[in-house]
Order: sequence, then structure tokens, then C-alpha cells
Amino acid sequence: MNIFLAPNGTSIEYTRKNFETILCGRPYDFVEPFLKPEEKEILSKYETLKVWGVKTSWYEPSWAKMRPGDYVLFYERKHFCYSAKIIIPKHNEELAKRLWHTGEYSCLFFVDSLKEINIPLEVINKLAGYELKKLEQFIPLHKRGLAAIEEEYGGIEKFIDKYSIFKQANHIEIKQKVAQNLFVRMYHFLVHPFRKI
Repeated sequence: MNIFLAPNGTSIEYTRKNFETILCGRPYDFVEPFLKPEEKEILSKYETLKVWGVKTSWYEPSWAKMRPGDYVLFYERKHFCYSAKIIIPKHNEELAKRLWHTGEYSCLFFVDSLKEINIPLEVINKLAGYELKKLEQFIPLHKRGLAAIEEEYGGIEKFIDKYSIFKQANHIEIKQKVAQNLFVRMYHFLVHPFRKI
């Protein structure tokens, strides 16, 4: 099992725009035309799909190491703010264009088990022996970091729970529900403008 570290923009506006496909997701119907039969079998149980993409030209070798069940930590401004678990990775330029109006981010991955966390970058630096001042590349955490997490925390899930902001009444679920309902209403209005929603 691996952990991947995903960078983001430095400005608040850029960060919020990028996290929209993670926090809001997309209705399954939005994604379904781009899926293979075996992918539909896995993803059809989700009403809303949370998806992220990285640049194919830069990060495909790192992305290719990703497997279902791996974890990803999303970074912004000196800390990791969300964690998620990989459902499946998928390469699809047309879906990337539909999501972000560019095929540049076609190394996709779908996630669930989204949690709001606060892991300072220095914690990852200490565990892995990095000297990063900020995260600028999409990378898998190397074996030293994984071994340190296992030794100090007893596993990846316990490590994430240690830094989870809301362990019980997780208000990220409230934010997701509001954002998802707004997006679904807008989506159905655009597709069926005369249907009541």
C-alpha cells in the first residue's frame, strides 16, 4: 500500500477551483460515458464520483504506480489538507477535457473515504527524510516514509486519523452535501432545462 503526495496551487482561488472535483465530485451519469464495462461495475455504486487528475507529460511514471486501496494526501500552503483512498486510476484525455476543459490532466484517479486533515509538511519531511520547503511535484512517498509511518503510528489509516480534523461529526460531509446538491441541480438544469428539479 502506497501514499501519494499531490500538490496544488498557492493561491486560495486556484486551490478552491482545483479541489472542486474532489469536494463536489461529479454525478455518475457525467462520467459514465467514458468508462469501460469493468470500471462501470466498480464505480456505478457511487452516486457522485470524486476525481483528480495530474499532468500526463510530467507525472505519468509516478501515477502508473498507483493501485486501488492506495492513499493520496492533497497539499496546499505548507500542509496536507485532505486525504482520500484510491478506488481506481484511469487514463482518459476526453474525460479530462470534460472535467477541466483541457486534456492535459488525463492521468486520473477516482477516490473515496475523503477526510479533512492537517498534516504539516514538516511531519512528512521528518518521516521520509525529505527537505521540502513546499510540495511542487506529484510523488509517491518512498519506502522510508512508509516504514516510519508503520513504526510510529501503526499504519497509514492510524496516521491519517491522528491528523484528522473532525474524527466524529466531520463537517466536510456537510460542505460536500451542499456543494453536490448545487452542482447536481445545475447539471440537470443544463441537460433538461424544462424539467422541474
